[in-house]
Amino acid sequence: MQAYDELLQTLETLLAPDGCAWDRAQSVETTARYLIEEAYEFYDALAEGGADEMTEELGDVLYVASFIGLLARREGRFSLEDALAAARAKMRRRHPHVFAEDGPELEDAGAVIRNWEKIKHGEEAAEGAEPPLPLTRALERVPPKTPPLLLAVRLAEKAAHYRFDWPDIAGVLGKIEEEFAELRESVERGRRAEIEDELGDLLFTVANLGRFLEIDPGLALRRTLEKFRRRIRRMESELAARGRRFNDCGFAELDEAWRRAKRDDGNREA
Repeated sequence: MQAYDELLQTLETLLAPDGCAWDRAQSVETTARYLIEEAYEFYDALAEGGADEMTEELGDVLYVASFIGLLARREGRFSLEDALAAARAKMRRRHPHVFAEDGPELEDAGAVIRNWEKIKHGEEAAEGAEPPLPLTRALERVPPKTPPLLLAVRLAEKAAHYRFDWPDIAGVLGKIEEEFAELRESVERGRRAEIEDELGDLLFTVANLGRFLEIDPGLALRRTLEKFRRRIRRMESELAARGRRFNDCGFAELDEAWRRAKRDDGNREA
Protein backbone atom coordinates (compact mmCIF):
# COMPACT_ATOMS: atom_id res chain seq x y z
CA MET A 1 0.00 0.00 0.00
CA GLN A 2 1.61 3.22 -1.18
CA ALA A 3 0.48 5.35 1.74
CA TYR A 4 2.00 2.93 4.24
CA ASP A 5 5.24 2.66 2.26
CA GLU A 6 5.48 6.46 2.31
CA LEU A 7 4.93 6.46 6.08
CA LEU A 8 7.78 3.97 6.51
CA GLN A 9 10.02 6.11 4.30
CA THR A 10 9.25 9.10 6.52
CA LEU A 11 10.19 7.11 9.63
CA GLU A 12 13.39 5.84 8.01
CA THR A 13 14.35 9.44 7.22
CA LEU A 14 13.77 10.50 10.81
CA LEU A 15 15.96 7.65 12.07
CA ALA A 16 18.76 8.26 9.56
CA PRO A 17 22.09 9.72 10.81
CA ASP A 18 21.10 13.12 9.42
CA GLY A 19 17.50 12.79 10.59
CA CYS A 20 15.85 13.91 13.83
CA ALA A 21 17.98 13.87 16.99
CA TRP A 22 14.95 13.15 19.19
CA ASP A 23 13.75 10.22 17.09
CA ARG A 24 17.24 8.70 16.88
CA ALA A 25 17.51 8.85 20.68
CA GLN A 26 14.38 6.72 21.22
CA SER A 27 14.15 3.02 22.03
CA VAL A 28 11.37 0.44 22.14
CA GLU A 29 11.04 1.05 25.89
CA THR A 30 10.83 4.85 25.65
CA THR A 31 8.29 4.71 22.83
CA ALA A 32 5.91 2.02 24.09
CA ARG A 33 3.93 4.42 26.26
CA TYR A 34 3.15 6.61 23.25
CA LEU A 35 1.39 3.66 21.64
CA ILE A 36 -0.89 3.41 24.69
CA GLU A 37 -1.51 7.17 24.66
CA GLU A 38 -2.33 7.23 20.95
CA ALA A 39 -4.67 4.26 21.31
CA TYR A 40 -6.57 6.12 24.02
CA GLU A 41 -6.72 9.24 21.87
CA PHE A 42 -8.26 7.18 19.08
CA TYR A 43 -10.75 5.80 21.61
CA ASP A 44 -11.63 9.37 22.64
CA ALA A 45 -12.05 10.36 18.99
CA LEU A 46 -14.37 7.39 18.51
CA ALA A 47 -16.48 8.61 21.44
CA GLU A 48 -16.74 12.05 19.85
CA GLY A 49 -17.67 10.48 16.52
CA GLY A 50 -15.75 12.82 14.19
CA ALA A 51 -14.35 11.09 11.11
CA ASP A 52 -11.51 13.60 10.75
CA GLU A 53 -10.41 13.11 14.35
CA MET A 54 -10.61 9.32 14.08
CA THR A 55 -8.60 9.38 10.86
CA GLU A 56 -5.88 11.47 12.45
CA GLU A 57 -5.69 9.44 15.66
CA LEU A 58 -5.66 6.06 13.88
CA GLY A 59 -2.84 7.41 11.73
CA ASP A 60 -0.95 8.26 14.92
CA VAL A 61 -1.46 4.71 16.22
CA LEU A 62 -0.09 3.24 12.99
CA TYR A 63 2.77 5.72 13.06
CA VAL A 64 3.90 4.82 16.57
CA ALA A 65 3.45 1.07 16.05
CA SER A 66 5.55 1.24 12.89
CA PHE A 67 8.15 3.40 14.64
CA ILE A 68 8.48 0.77 17.38
CA GLY A 69 9.00 -1.89 14.72
CA LEU A 70 11.83 0.08 13.12
CA LEU A 71 13.43 0.79 16.50
CA ALA A 72 13.29 -2.93 17.37
CA ARG A 73 15.03 -3.75 14.09
CA ARG A 74 17.73 -1.17 14.82
CA GLU A 75 18.23 -2.73 18.26
CA GLY A 76 18.50 -6.22 16.74
CA ARG A 77 15.46 -7.55 18.58
CA PHE A 78 12.98 -8.14 15.76
CA SER A 79 11.79 -6.34 12.67
CA LEU A 80 8.53 -4.79 11.59
CA GLU A 81 8.39 -7.47 8.91
CA ASP A 82 8.69 -10.14 11.63
CA ALA A 83 5.75 -8.62 13.53
CA LEU A 84 3.59 -8.37 10.41
CA ALA A 85 4.44 -11.94 9.35
CA ALA A 86 3.62 -13.25 12.83
CA ALA A 87 0.28 -11.42 12.84
CA ARG A 88 -0.58 -12.74 9.38
CA ALA A 89 0.32 -16.32 10.33
CA LYS A 90 -1.64 -16.14 13.57
CA MET A 91 -4.76 -14.75 11.89
CA ARG A 92 -4.70 -17.43 9.20
CA ARG A 93 -4.09 -20.16 11.77
CA ARG A 94 -6.91 -18.98 14.01
CA HIS A 95 -9.40 -18.60 11.13
CA PRO A 96 -9.36 -22.13 9.67
CA HIS A 97 -13.02 -21.71 8.69
CA VAL A 98 -11.85 -19.06 6.21
CA PHE A 99 -8.36 -20.12 5.12
CA ALA A 100 -8.22 -23.92 5.51
CA GLU A 101 -9.72 -26.06 2.77
CA ASP A 102 -11.02 -28.57 5.32
CA GLY A 103 -11.77 -25.98 8.00
CA PRO A 104 -14.79 -26.25 10.31
CA GLU A 105 -18.14 -24.70 9.54
CA LEU A 106 -18.88 -22.15 12.25
CA GLU A 107 -22.46 -20.90 12.38
CA ASP A 108 -22.05 -17.58 14.16
CA ALA A 109 -19.62 -15.16 15.80
CA GLY A 110 -19.87 -16.99 19.12
CA ALA A 111 -18.76 -20.24 17.51
CA VAL A 112 -15.86 -18.42 15.88
CA ILE A 113 -14.68 -17.08 19.24
CA ARG A 114 -14.99 -20.49 20.92
CA ASN A 115 -12.95 -22.05 18.15
CA TRP A 116 -10.39 -19.23 18.46
CA GLU A 117 -9.94 -19.97 22.17
CA LYS A 118 -9.62 -23.70 21.47
CA ILE A 119 -6.90 -23.05 18.90
CA LYS A 120 -5.08 -20.63 21.21
CA HIS A 121 -4.99 -23.14 24.05
CA GLY A 122 -3.74 -25.78 21.61
CA GLU A 123 -0.89 -23.45 20.63
CA GLU A 124 0.08 -23.02 24.27
CA ALA A 125 0.07 -26.79 24.83
CA ALA A 126 2.23 -27.27 21.73
CA GLU A 127 4.74 -24.78 23.15
CA GLY A 128 5.08 -26.93 26.25
CA ALA A 129 2.98 -24.78 28.55
CA GLU A 130 1.48 -26.49 31.57
CA PRO A 131 -2.08 -27.55 30.64
CA PRO A 132 -4.23 -24.79 32.16
CA LEU A 133 -7.81 -24.60 33.30
CA PRO A 134 -9.06 -23.11 30.02
CA LEU A 135 -11.41 -20.39 31.26
CA THR A 136 -9.19 -19.49 34.22
CA ARG A 137 -6.25 -19.15 31.83
CA ALA A 138 -8.33 -17.04 29.44
CA LEU A 139 -9.29 -14.67 32.27
CA GLU A 140 -5.69 -14.43 33.45
CA ARG A 141 -4.52 -13.44 29.98
CA VAL A 142 -6.63 -10.25 29.98
CA PRO A 143 -4.22 -7.47 31.08
CA PRO A 144 -5.17 -6.51 34.65
CA LYS A 145 -4.39 -2.82 34.01
CA THR A 146 -7.09 -2.64 31.33
CA PRO A 147 -9.51 0.23 32.20
CA PRO A 148 -12.14 -1.19 34.57
CA LEU A 149 -15.21 -0.95 32.33
CA LEU A 150 -13.39 -2.52 29.40
CA LEU A 151 -11.89 -5.14 31.73
CA ALA A 152 -15.39 -6.02 32.95
CA VAL A 153 -16.58 -6.53 29.38
CA ARG A 154 -13.52 -8.54 28.34
CA LEU A 155 -13.75 -10.88 31.34
CA ALA A 156 -17.47 -11.40 30.77
CA GLU A 157 -16.84 -12.06 27.07
CA LYS A 158 -14.30 -14.73 27.95
CA ALA A 159 -16.75 -16.39 30.34
CA ALA A 160 -19.49 -16.22 27.71
CA HIS A 161 -17.25 -18.00 25.20
CA TYR A 162 -17.37 -20.95 27.62
CA ARG A 163 -21.16 -20.60 27.85
CA PHE A 164 -21.14 -19.07 31.37
CA ASP A 165 -23.62 -16.32 30.55
CA TRP A 166 -27.26 -15.27 30.79
CA PRO A 167 -29.47 -16.85 28.13
CA ASP A 168 -30.94 -13.49 27.10
CA ILE A 169 -31.04 -9.81 27.96
CA ALA A 170 -33.99 -10.32 30.33
CA GLY A 171 -31.62 -12.19 32.62
CA VAL A 172 -29.20 -9.25 32.66
CA LEU A 173 -31.96 -6.73 33.41
CA GLY A 174 -33.23 -8.96 36.20
CA LYS A 175 -29.73 -9.21 37.64
CA ILE A 176 -29.39 -5.41 37.59
CA GLU A 177 -32.61 -5.11 39.59
CA GLU A 178 -31.36 -7.74 42.03
CA GLU A 179 -27.96 -6.07 42.47
CA PHE A 180 -29.57 -2.64 42.91
CA ALA A 181 -31.86 -4.00 45.63
CA GLU A 182 -28.86 -5.53 47.41
CA LEU A 183 -26.98 -2.24 47.15
CA ARG A 184 -29.94 -0.35 48.62
CA GLU A 185 -30.07 -2.78 51.55
CA SER A 186 -26.33 -2.36 52.14
CA VAL A 187 -26.67 1.43 52.11
CA GLU A 188 -29.48 1.21 54.65
CA ARG A 189 -27.28 -0.96 56.89
CA GLY A 190 -24.43 1.51 56.47
CA ARG A 191 -21.65 -1.05 56.13
CA ARG A 192 -19.02 0.54 53.91
CA ALA A 193 -17.19 -2.62 52.79
CA GLU A 194 -20.50 -4.28 51.95
CA ILE A 195 -21.66 -1.18 50.03
CA GLU A 196 -18.46 -1.16 47.98
CA ASP A 197 -18.88 -4.85 47.17
CA GLU A 198 -22.49 -4.43 46.07
CA LEU A 199 -21.68 -1.31 44.03
CA GLY A 200 -18.99 -3.27 42.21
CA ASP A 201 -21.48 -6.07 41.49
CA LEU A 202 -23.96 -3.55 40.08
CA LEU A 203 -21.35 -1.85 37.86
CA PHE A 204 -20.15 -5.22 36.55
CA THR A 205 -23.70 -6.21 35.66
CA VAL A 206 -24.34 -2.86 33.93
CA ALA A 207 -21.17 -3.42 31.88
CA ASN A 208 -22.62 -6.78 30.88
CA LEU A 209 -25.82 -5.04 29.79
CA GLY A 210 -23.71 -2.97 27.40
CA ARG A 211 -22.17 -6.18 26.08
CA PHE A 212 -25.59 -7.71 25.44
CA LEU A 213 -26.75 -4.53 23.70
CA GLU A 214 -23.50 -4.44 21.68
CA ILE A 215 -22.75 -1.00 23.12
CA ASP A 216 -19.30 -0.24 24.49
CA PRO A 217 -20.06 0.94 28.06
CA GLY A 218 -16.78 2.87 28.14
CA LEU A 219 -17.75 4.87 25.06
CA ALA A 220 -21.27 5.35 26.37
CA LEU A 221 -19.91 6.71 29.66
CA ARG A 222 -17.41 8.98 27.89
CA ARG A 223 -20.20 10.48 25.78
CA THR A 224 -22.33 10.99 28.89
CA LEU A 225 -19.45 12.72 30.67
CA GLU A 226 -18.93 15.03 27.70
CA LYS A 227 -22.67 15.77 27.74
CA PHE A 228 -22.42 16.54 31.47
CA ARG A 229 -19.52 18.96 30.89
CA ARG A 230 -21.40 20.65 28.06
CA ARG A 231 -24.55 21.14 30.13
CA ILE A 232 -22.60 22.43 33.13
CA ARG A 233 -20.98 24.96 30.80
CA ARG A 234 -24.46 26.08 29.67
CA MET A 235 -25.66 26.35 33.26
CA GLU A 236 -22.65 28.32 34.43
CA SER A 237 -22.81 30.66 31.45
CA GLU A 238 -26.48 31.36 32.07
CA LEU A 239 -25.91 31.95 35.77
CA ALA A 240 -22.96 34.25 35.07
CA ALA A 241 -25.10 36.29 32.64
CA ARG A 242 -27.46 36.92 35.57
CA GLY A 243 -24.64 37.74 37.94
CA ARG A 244 -24.99 34.45 39.77
CA ARG A 245 -22.53 31.70 40.66
CA PHE A 246 -23.03 28.05 41.57
CA ASN A 247 -22.18 28.71 45.20
CA ASP A 248 -24.85 31.42 45.35
CA CYS A 249 -27.66 29.04 44.39
CA GLY A 250 -29.77 26.57 46.26
CA PHE A 251 -30.68 23.15 44.95
CA ALA A 252 -33.99 24.25 43.43
CA GLU A 253 -32.39 27.03 41.38
CA LEU A 254 -29.58 24.77 40.18
CA ASP A 255 -32.04 22.01 39.32
CA GLU A 256 -34.09 24.43 37.22
CA ALA A 257 -30.94 25.69 35.48
CA TRP A 258 -29.96 22.08 34.75
CA ARG A 259 -33.37 21.38 33.24
CA ARG A 260 -33.02 24.40 30.95
CA ALA A 261 -29.50 23.34 29.92
CA LYS A 262 -30.77 19.82 29.24
CA ARG A 263 -33.65 21.17 27.14
CA ASP A 264 -31.37 23.48 25.16
CA ASP A 265 -28.87 20.67 24.71
CA GLY A 266 -31.61 18.42 23.38
CA ASN A 267 -32.61 21.09 20.89
CA ARG A 268 -28.98 21.43 19.78
CA GLU A 269 -28.64 17.66 19.27
CA ALA A 270 -31.91 17.54 17.32
